[in-house]
Amino acid sequence: MRPAPAAVLSIALVTMAAPARAQDADQSRLTAVGPPATLKSPQGPPAPAGVGKDGVDAGDVAQFLLGGALGLGLHESGHVLAGAAFGANPGIKGIRYGFIPFFAITHDPVSPAREYTISAAGFWVQSLTSEWLLTRRPNLREEHAPIAKGVLAFDVVASAVYGVAGMARFLRRLWAFCGLLRDPLRSRPEGTWNVAPADAETRNCRRQVHELLSQANYDYSRKQFNTVVSAAMKMLNTLEALGPAKMGSGAGGAQTDIDATTQANRQRTFVFFEGMSTLLRLLAPITPHVAHALWSELGYRGNILDAGWPQADPEALLKASVTLAVQVNGKLRGTIEVAVDAPREQIEQIALTSVDVAKYVAGATPKKVIIVPGKIVNIVV
Repeated sequence: MRPAPAAVLSIALVTMAAPARAQDADQSRLTAVGPPATLKSPQGPPAPAGVGKDGVDAGDVAQFLLGGALGLGLHESGHVLAGAAFGANPGIKGIRYGFIPFFAITHDPVSPAREYTISAAGFWVQSLTSEWLLTRRPNLREEHAPIAKGVLAFDVVASAVYGVAGMARFLRRLWAFCGLLRDPLRSRPEGTWNVAPADAETRNCRRQVHELLSQANYDYSRKQFNTVVSAAMKMLNTLEALGPAKMGSGAGGAQTDIDATTQANRQRTFVFFEGMSTLLRLLAPITPHVAHALWSELGYRGNILDAGWPQADPEALLKASVTLAVQVNGKLRGTIEVAVDAPREQIEQIALTSVDVAKYVAGATPKKVIIVPGKIVNIVV
């Protein structure tokens, strides 16, 4: 026999009320007895040593600053050691940042490659120190170690400050260089690239620009934007090496050797025009406002955002000559410059008559001459 609807409803109400009555009974018992000891209000973990109720004490601050000073010392030691290794006579010079007295490591003039190594050595030591600390103490963030944290803090702050300052210097150089090129490029005659009348320096500059562009496009495709900026900086260095030494400082950025009155100078002008167009378009996604302003100042048509993306010229990437290392009995003794398609006999002759190599051969008849195309020449005597 099926139960009546009223009976079913009564059973359901009793079933639902039973847990509620049990819960009320438990609450009454807790109220009477009081909360168990295990339900005390959480107070959090005990404060680490050196931290008082009101926050970090003076000892922590002093140790943190000591760690920052230690990081600074390690950074500058990298500059000093690299400068000493290259015989650059490093020293300390007092300087000021606004009203803040500071100091800097100075050294004698060196080659660009050595200058880069000396400048980067401080950051290499700094990065190695940070890597060592984080490897030894992977949970450093949770530890009470103000000295170690001070060293890492200096690493972060110095990298950020030097990075911003370095980019600012690069943009100032770019702006100044465009000031020199403004009038020559605006008044240049129309024309295209012609390799025949161009001198070797101009051809080499154009090849390097297109090599850097090819690498930058590859890095863009891989989203490696830091190396794109590096390629842009190298491109500016390449164009500066071709230009400022041969340009006057007349009023309004006038010049003397880029007036395009000869075929060779016209090709030089074209390389500057093409190179700056490439560089500015390469920088447009990174520094859009500066690139847009310089694009207009140099006389390029239209808006830089409407210009096509630069692509490397395959013909410009071809090398007319190649540098070969010359070894005598397996030891490097010099280098030679030969045509890419130079025959073996010509390469041997150039290597044997090279001033740097001849003194080690000392007139002896070579037993064997081993040539690795495009790389080295090894003379066995």
